[in-house]
Amino acid sequence: MLQPGEMKILIVEEHTVLRDTMLKLLSDWFPSAAAESADNGTAAVQLLRSNAFTHLVIDLQITDLDAFDVAAFAVKCTPDIRIIATTFLCDEYTVYRVGKLPIRGFVDKRMSTRFNFHQAIANVEVDLAYYSPSFQRLKAECAENQDSFDKILSEREIEVLALLAVPFNDTEIAGKLRIAEGTVEKHRFNILKKLGLNSTTELIRFARSRGIIQPLVSVRPAASVAWTTLQDSRSGSLEKLESPSLFSVGKAG
Repeated sequence: MLQPGEMKILIVEEHTVLRDTMLKLLSDWFPSAAAESADNGTAAVQLLRSNAFTHLVIDLQITDLDAFDVAAFAVKCTPDIRIIATTFLCDEYTVYRVGKLPIRGFVDKRMSTRFNFHQAIANVEVDLAYYSPSFQRLKAECAENQDSFDKILSEREIEVLALLAVPFNDTEIAGKLRIAEGTVEKHRFNILKKLGLNSTTELIRFARSRGIIQPLVSVRPAASVAWTTLQDSRSGSLEKLESPSLFSVGKAG
């Protein structure tokens, strides 16, 4: 277990109010810990290159880079880094991808309070895990479902499916995965056959239903059970609003 003074935390969150609130909470909970923040994945990668962080708290919905790629880079830089993911989305593909990385904490912003955030930080600090109930339920459902896409498709086919759903064409996918176009065509045929689908339209619909591709939105969904805090200008303390959630703040752009 790390001592509080040894904690060096990187928060990656695009929303300014939410990012600043999380920094303030961490400062209150762990006064001797060092915390830095990045408002996008590119800035996070630069910080990870030059700092040995003990913790990474990353929003899975950052828009400039794939958050899972950033998390994987963090592990490459610091193999024992403790990673906590935060997100408004909890779907089959997210559960699948979380399982591929040493992510010890998962906070569902739609229904988590600041106390759940604290629990996630506290748990990973003593080498335990914290996963929101929604994540645990979906993970259990996926484990029991023999028709779950990760049981039907190979890892390479899942990679191809994710790229097909963007959508990228066969030439683009071949370039990204460094395989032949003919191999991409073979994977496409096998994916459609294994899933019992007949067209790219059906494939995209399937991908979206599992979270493999997300519809573009300009504002993040508001949490049904939100937890927002504001800094009291008179005392500097964090004042809880009527809604108990920190994650209710919508994201513009």
